[in-house]
Amino acid sequence: MYNQKIKRIWTLVIFLMFLVFSSCSQNPNGIAKCDAVLIYDYSDFKSFPTERLSIFVEAQDSARKYVSFTLTNESYDFYWNIQDLVVFKTAEKVVAGYPNIKMPVNKNFNAGTYKITFVNADGKLSEEEIKIKKNYDFTQVAAKDVDEVLAGKSKLNYISVFNKDNLMIYYGEKNSDFQDPAKILENYNEAAYYHDVYLLSDKSQMCIFPKINIASEN
Repeated sequence: MYNQKIKRIWTLVIFLMFLVFSSCSQNPNGIAKCDAVLIYDYSDFKSFPTERLSIFVEAQDSARKYVSFTLTNESYDFYWNIQDLVVFKTAEKVVAGYPNIKMPVNKNFNAGTYKITFVNADGKLSEEEIKIKKNYDFTQVAAKDVDEVLAGKSKLNYISVFNKDNLMIYYGEKNSDFQDPAKILENYNEAAYYHDVYLLSDKSQMCIFPKINIASEN
């Protein structure tokens, strides 16, 4: 069973995927769009983060039902076989993927081309190549040093706000309404804590900063 922290981060990533989806070329294999992001989860401001890969695809056909996928890269002597997909369906689209793909202990992801093979409910395969970029090795950067590493670089600043039940009540751009806890409470009086989030402008890497508690004045 996943703990509450992982469930919260999964929710955050799933919401983010809808905001940052990037397009793959149309192809006969049924995949309309794909998105791959390396994510760095920080538990505190002094330690190095954990690294994971999030992959989501959108099917060209809304009736398509993905049930699993495998991920391979020629530089590894192993592969990932993901069975418990996260799936979102609407009348117009199907989005499926997994936000928590990890390397074995003491290993990190390499940049390069990865092949993802989705299996449909009818057993048919859909393949796509995904290029993973790694402009910065955040695995060796503490949260307190990220701003220095990215000084002058283009990035998007987001914030995710949660209530005391660990439900995300806001995710979006960190504008003037979210610059300090008092401002957050003015807009969301049920807010209990938040995470700052940096997303590189090319949408290849994301840093999720440590939880910051909000002292309610109520």
